[in-house]
Amino acid sequence: RRRPSTRSPAAGRAARVTLLAAKQVVSQATSKAAPTGSVVLLGDSVLDNFYWLKTPSRHLRVQLEQQLPGLTCVNLAVDQMTTFDFEERKPDTNSWEPYVQARRKVDFPNEQDREYRLDDDGAIRSAKNLASVEDVSWCVLSIGGNDVYLNASVKANLLMSLAPPFTGRRQEVAEEFGGRLRGI
Repeated sequence: RRRPSTRSPAAGRAARVTLLAAKQVVSQATSKAAPTGSVVLLGDSVLDNFYWLKTPSRHLRVQLEQQLPGLTCVNLAVDQMTTFDFEERKPDTNSWEPYVQARRKVDFPNEQDREYRLDDDGAIRSAKNLASVEDVSWCVLSIGGNDVYLNASVKANLLMSLAPPFTGRRQEVAEEFGGRLRGI
C-alpha cells in the first residue's frame, strides 16, 4: 500500500506539462527526420515521478520513450533533489532511501528503473552521471522547488521577506539560488 502523497496535485500537472513540452520541442527539432539519441532527465520528482503515481511503472521516462519513438530516455533525476546537492548528494545529508525502498516494490520491466545510479561511495553525482550517458540530444532539468521545501533557513528568509523591514531578504535568497543554479 502506498503512503498518501504530501504533494499537491500540481506535481502531476507538472509532469504532464513536462511530457507535452518535451514532445513538442523534439517534434519541432526533428520535423524532417526521425529523432535519435538520448533524452536525459535531471533533477527532482517532477521528472523522477514514479513514487507519486497511481501506476508507478508508467512514470515519465517510460511515457517519453513511448511518445517519442527512436529516442532513448535516461532518468538521472532523484526525488527531493536540490540545487544544494545536485553536484553531489550524499545519503546522510538528503536521503533518498524511501524512494529506493519504493522502487523495490515496483515490477519495473526496464533495468534502469530499478535503482538509482550511485558512485562507489554511495553518493549521487548528477553531472558525472550525465557525462557517462552516450549520444545525449536533450537534457530536461527540474530543480529548485525542494530548495524551499527542504531548507528551513530558505523558508525563514522568504517568510521574513514578507515583512517590510526585511524585503531585501527575498532578493538575497534569489541571488543565492541563481548562483547555485548557474554553478550547475
